[in-house]
This record gives sequence, C-alpha cells and structure tokens, in this order.
Amino acid sequence: MSQNPKESPDQLSLSDVLGRYLDEVGWSERQLAQRADIPRGTVRNWMKGAVSRPRQWHQLIQAAAAMRLSAEQADKLLQSANHPPISELWLKSESAEEKDLLSQFLTTSANQEGRQIFQAMPDLPYFVGRDKELAALKKHLLKNHHPTIYILSGMAGVGKTTLATHLAYEVRDYFTDGILWARADTSDTMSLLKLIADSFGHDVSQYSDLHSRSQAVRGILAFKKALLVIDNVDRSSQAEYLLPPTGPCAVLVTTRQTNLRIARGCPQIHLEPFEAADESSQALFSRILGDEAAAAEKKTLIAIADLLGHLPLALSIVAGRIALEPHTTAEGYLAQLQAEKAGLDALAHEEQSVRASFNSSYAALTLEEQAFFAALGVFGGEDFAADAVTAVTHTPIASTKAYLNQLYNLSLVQAGKNQRYRLHPLLREYAQVQMKDTAVYERMIAYFSQYVTQNQGNFRAIEQELGNILTALEVAFRQNLVVAGITLTIDLADFLAISGQRQLARQLLNRAEQTASSLADTKNLALIKCAQGHIEKGRIWHQAQTHFEEAVKIAYASEDDLTIAQVLKEAGIFYYAHGDYDEAHTYWEKSLVLACKNDYFDLQLFLYNYLAGIAINHANDYYQAEKLFLEGLALQRKHQNLPVMSVHLMNLCMTAFSLGNYQQAQEYLQESEKIAEEIKYPLVQIILSSHRAALIVAREGDYEKAKWILQAGLEMARELGDTAVTGFILARMGSINAHLSQLGEAVVNLQEALLFSIETRRQDIEIEVLTYFGFIAGQQKQNQLSQSHFEKALILARSYNDKWFLGKTLAEWGEFNLATQNWQPAKQAFTELLTISQQSDFAELTAEAWFGLARVAQSQNEMAEAKTLGEQSRELFAVIGHHKRKIVRAWLDELPFGSGKWGINAAGNGLRPLN
Repeated sequence: MSQNPKESPDQLSLSDVLGRYLDEVGWSERQLAQRADIPRGTVRNWMKGAVSRPRQWHQLIQAAAAMRLSAEQADKLLQSANHPPISELWLKSESAEEKDLLSQFLTTSANQEGRQIFQAMPDLPYFVGRDKELAALKKHLLKNHHPTIYILSGMAGVGKTTLATHLAYEVRDYFTDGILWARADTSDTMSLLKLIADSFGHDVSQYSDLHSRSQAVRGILAFKKALLVIDNVDRSSQAEYLLPPTGPCAVLVTTRQTNLRIARGCPQIHLEPFEAADESSQALFSRILGDEAAAAEKKTLIAIADLLGHLPLALSIVAGRIALEPHTTAEGYLAQLQAEKAGLDALAHEEQSVRASFNSSYAALTLEEQAFFAALGVFGGEDFAADAVTAVTHTPIASTKAYLNQLYNLSLVQAGKNQRYRLHPLLREYAQVQMKDTAVYERMIAYFSQYVTQNQGNFRAIEQELGNILTALEVAFRQNLVVAGITLTIDLADFLAISGQRQLARQLLNRAEQTASSLADTKNLALIKCAQGHIEKGRIWHQAQTHFEEAVKIAYASEDDLTIAQVLKEAGIFYYAHGDYDEAHTYWEKSLVLACKNDYFDLQLFLYNYLAGIAINHANDYYQAEKLFLEGLALQRKHQNLPVMSVHLMNLCMTAFSLGNYQQAQEYLQESEKIAEEIKYPLVQIILSSHRAALIVAREGDYEKAKWILQAGLEMARELGDTAVTGFILARMGSINAHLSQLGEAVVNLQEALLFSIETRRQDIEIEVLTYFGFIAGQQKQNQLSQSHFEKALILARSYNDKWFLGKTLAEWGEFNLATQNWQPAKQAFTELLTISQQSDFAELTAEAWFGLARVAQSQNEMAEAKTLGEQSRELFAVIGHHKRKIVRAWLDELPFGSGKWGINAAGNGLRPLN
C-alpha cells in the first residue's frame, strides 16, 4: 500500500482505501471499531473484502469522523463503497440525526480558504484516560444546535482545563469557525468580549458599557459554528455576558463550582480523580517516565498514586520531577510524601503547585467556612457522616449541612456513599495545615469513643467508621489524651478480634498496657488485661486464663468497686464461653453483689441475662432462666435501655419456645424485632430470624417460608461479618433445606457452617451440622455414614451439656432408626429424649418422644400402648399449637385394631396386614 489514497483512489476497493487511511492515523481495526462505535466484526469484514459495498453509509461516516478525515477524504471512502458523496447524501437525508452526522463534513469554501481561529493551549503529550468524559462531551458538542451551555466541573488539580484542551484538538475540524478560549479567572469580562470580537475581525471598542458590548459580541457569535471555552469560572457573572444566543455556537464552561446559576438545566459532567482500578495513573507515569521505567517501578508508583488520591495534577508533578531531577527516585519521592505534613510541600514544580491550586478555593470561603473546612482534616477514614462533623465542629446540624453543601459546591468535599461526605487525601492534608482550633481533636475523640460504646455488637456501624475511629485513637495518644485512648482501645478490641483483625487488636492493647503501667493506672490496666484475655480466648486458652487471673488481682488491688465488678463480669464471660459454668457463676454472683450495692444498672442487666444463660446451659432450668430474664426486663423497662432490652426479649423468646409457649414466644419476638429495627441492631435482627423460622416450622410446618426468613437473616449475617452468627444461621439453613429434601443446598450450607464452627469454636453449631449430615446421609440411604455422623453429634451434645441440643439430636437419631427399622436403638433414643424433656419441661420434645415411642410400640404389635402414647403426643402437640398434631392425628386414624398380625410397611412408618 505504497500509493497515496488521496492521489488516485478511484479504482481502489473499500478495503484498500480504509486500510490506507488506517495506516495514516496508525490505528488497528480494534481501535477504529472502539472509537467509531462500530462492531469490530463489521470493520474486519470491510478490511478483508468480505463486504465491499455496505448497504448503509452511516457507519462509513462514523469511521471517517473518528479518523478525522476531511470532507474530500470522506467522499473518497464513500465512493470506494459505491455511495454518493456527502453533499448528495445531505440533500437526500430527511432525518435530523442523519443531517447531524453529515454536518461535520460540510464546510464553506470561505472557511477552507481562510484562517481557522484556534486559541486552545498546547495539548499535553501525556494526556491519558477520560474516555468516558470525552465521549459524553463530544456527544453534546458535535451537534448543529446548542440549546444550552455545557459544564465541566471538579476539584482543583483534577484536570478540567487539561481535558477541555485535549477536547478542543479532538473537535477542531468540526467547529469550522474556530475554537475560542477565555480565562475567566485572569481577565475581566469587557476584555474577554473584545478578545472574542477581535478574533473575528470586529472592533467593539466603541461599546464602553458591558451590556452593549455583550450584545454586539452575541450578534457576532449568533451564526458562528464555533466552540467557546470559558475556563475557571467561579461565579456566573464571570460568564453570563459572554454567552452567545442559542444556535450553532457551543459553550463549554470549566468550574470548581457544582451549582452555578447559569448551569441550571444544563448538562454537567463532573470530573473526579482517576480511578485506582482503571490504570490511568500508571498510564500517565508511563507517558512521562517511559514504559520501561514505569514498569520497573510499578509497585512504588502505585503506592505514590494511592497516597496522592490519584489526583492528575499531583501525579504529573511527581512524574515530572522523578524524570527530570537528578538523584530523584520513585522510592525516595514516596518516602518524602509519607513524611508527616510533607506531601503538599513535595508537590510543586516550577509554577505548578497543588497547594497553590487549593489556595484559590480556600480563599473563596468566609472565615467561618474556613474554620469549618479545616476541622474536617481530623477525619482519617474514607468518608464521614454529618453527625460526626456536627460533633467535631461544635456546629448545629442545620449549619453543618449548609456548610457541607457549600464546600461540595466548591469541590472542596465530595459526596460519599449513604449520604456521607469525603475529603480527597491531599485536601485533608491541606485542611490539617489550616487548623487552628486544637479542641477539634478532643471533640473527635469524645465523639468516636461514645460511638463505639453505643454500637457494641453493631459491627456494620463500627466497620463504617473504623478508619475515623483508628484515627481518633492515634490522635488521642499523640495529643497526650491517654485515658481516652486507653478506653477507646479497650472498647474497640473486641470488634477487631471478631472481624479477624486480631494482630491489630494485640498491637493496640500492648500500647495501651504500656501506657497504663507507666501511669500506674490500675483500673484501666485491669480492663486491658481482660481485653487481652478475650483476644486470646478462642486460640490460646491458658494464655487467656493468665490474663484474666492477672486482671482480677489488679482489680482488687485498685479497691474500686466498679472496676472489680467489671473485671469479675469479664472473667465470668471467659469461663462461660469455655463451658466452665460453675466458675462463671461464681464470678457473676460476686459481680452482681457489687452491681446491686452500687446500683450499676448496665452491669445488673448484663448479669441477669448471663446468669439466666447458666440456668439454661448448666442446670437446664428454663423456668429459673425465664425468672431471671423477666427480672432483667423489668429493670430495663424502668430505665428504657433499648439495646439490652431487645437482647433480653430475644432470650425470653427462645426460653418460651423451648418450654412450648409459642404464643408468648411470638409476642417476645415481635417486641424484640420492633426495638432492634428502631435502634438498628442487626445482630439481634439476625438471630431473631432464626427464632421466627423455628416458630413458623413448629406452628405451621412451612419449611419454605422458614427458608425465606432464614435467607434474609443469612444475607444480613454475611454483611455484618460476624463469623459465629453466620455459622449459626448457615447451620439452621442447612437443616431447613434438609427437611425440604434440597440436599445439595443443605450440604453446602452445612459444610460452610462447619468451617465457621471450627474457626469460632462454637460447639452448638457443630452439633447441629453433624446431626443434619446424619439426616442427609440417611435420606441418601448411606446408613453407615449416617450412623457415624449421629454418634459424633451425640458425643458432642452430651459434652455440651445443653439438654435442648441433646434432645433435638436424639429426636433425629430416633427418627433415623425408625426409618431403618432399628427398633431397639430407636426405643433407647426416644426413651432418653423423654427423660430429658420431662426433666426440663420441653413440651415439644416430650411430644416428639411419645410419638417416637408410639411407633416403636406399633412395630412390636403393642397396639394399646401405641394408641396411648400417640394420644398423649397428639394432645400435647395440640396444647402447644404444634403442627405435628395433625401428623399424629392422621397416624392414629390409620392405626389398626382387632385380631391378626401386622408388619411394617415399606416406608417404615406404618403397619400393613400380613396375608
């Protein structure tokens, strides 16, 4: 293809002409397809000659426009595909869309011969990215008629002017009357109007007032196919007298403001720093440093880009200095940027300066707004909430929102997720430098300390603010507010451990311990030891026990009743978690004495709750547990402690359910759900989903509905990130799917739950998992495997010492043996179940045991006993409102009486006469 297609393309094919034009612009087929928005297969067919005469001309014009061909070149491309020239197509076109597509190639001979006005700055050789924004702007600008102006907004240094400049070069051929450029921040409006008029050879100096000069220039621009870029507009008044009438002249305004009056109803494209994921930052480094150098330093350059928040101006300054300054390396520059308060100082190169670009935005603020903006520098997280800003700035919430809106309009803050706000990292550093009021730090620490205390157990809330909380913690120790720092460390440690950040929790607690020891602060030192014990309790039991023993000694040495009571409570939690209920009971009884003596309300509530837990898990005395829960609930209703009240009501629901009081359980559940929803307590909501599902199954036998409820709870549990609760819900989901015969789903649920049970050492989860692995294996006729699972589950259940869990496992074990006609093991299972359930007054399990024994008696032709046991089961199921009353009733109705011998049917759940 050595011949120039401009010279003699008449006999050349479409593939020849297109191929030569592609050679000229240096594009591949793929690049043409992307930039012209044409399917790649279409371009490939043209190039291969598979399609030499496309029926439609539109995609050829799209290709010509993308390659920036002249009208003459576009005509030759059309001619090679046997289509008429552009002028003829224009006359034949009836739709506005077609005329708009062709109009970019219609230029007057006067313009072709004359000088085109082009006032844009030089295009940057290292321009990268912004494909989405460029496409959006071109879609607006490449039209014949412009009913509005177009707005390009963004923070300082984000590249608005750079993008507008590059765009001007991209569209210069379309705007046949030229590209005009006006700097609103450096020139007055009268001078800019004269500049525009001079550009077209008109003298407007005789118009001495703004209004008349503006009117004259508008008359000049009215019919010009030109683009006017008004750069760096801060106020509408800077631009409104420059705006032409609606027509062929397009106007692009760049601004840091997001709410200019002249922008109402106009298309607005907001420019953000580069996205970390789209590699534009790395592409910019490659353009300036060279591909080889950028690739060699990629890891360091990525760290620099992350530190600079991918702000284009900052990136270009850094790359330029690394490329041009001797002995300046990427690693050295990264170290300089990481030095405290050194980032902005390192971001200057000759006249370019990130700090200077921020100064103009900051100077536009009032003194009150400047102080407000400076205070935002304390937030070290990804974003922050208006409530936190109100507390930190000591500003009423209405004023806070007004200030934040103003800062957003000036692109000094950005919108975050969920109605939150965020500061670019470099703006955060800039704000910190401007901060004069050191009380801001104290207010921040106080706010986030209270926030963590109020949201204990609400992991989603703490996770959302974790970056800010950790910043508050660092500030507390740096500002010598050590007591606040120690308290915040202790409160935060449990969340960090649960969310898998144990190493960070250890580091923070070790620092707090050293600080408390140096201050001889025995009260906090004792509580730190407790927190250290809780961090290790799931992994290194003896080390954790040592921490708690030390904590108790230190607490008694402090002679402070509150500290002693708190440490005794924490020690009790430790022993309770490891199944040492006697030791836990001893600690909690001592703690309760001090709590009642000193009226420590919150502590009393906790102890009532956990002593009730011991009544259940150690003594299997559900009535005593119910009594303790009710005493705690009465105290909560008096003081309206809603978070703890929701927990107590949840536990009362579980207790009432175990005792067969379904209606009472439903009432407790509804009240607990209402409170949990009101105070946004997801942990309680998740566990209650399991209780609600259990009630649905017990009362209605509707496993599908129960599954739907559990699925919602599982989604919340995964979002919360609490592995123990997620495992608990997964195990229940597995049991529901097993009963629905959806065995594949059940296995997946149970396998994941088993992993969580191992990680969290939750024996109750493991018992349920093994039980339903046994159930599933039985359904699949893998009887030996099923028996193995059940035996393991029973061993664990007996060691766990929770009669309810043991009872449920025995019930399923008994059902398996009935199905496999192992009558003696079935009788043993249901007999043990009956003993356990009657001792603990578990009505549902008692009825289950009677029904199981009734079917064993049936298998032995002991019909009278079978009928008696069956009736007892049916009556008890009916009293508590359990759905199985119908199943037992149907079984009784089919129970035969009279002479003759009977045998077990194929299903193993009834009798048939033997012939």
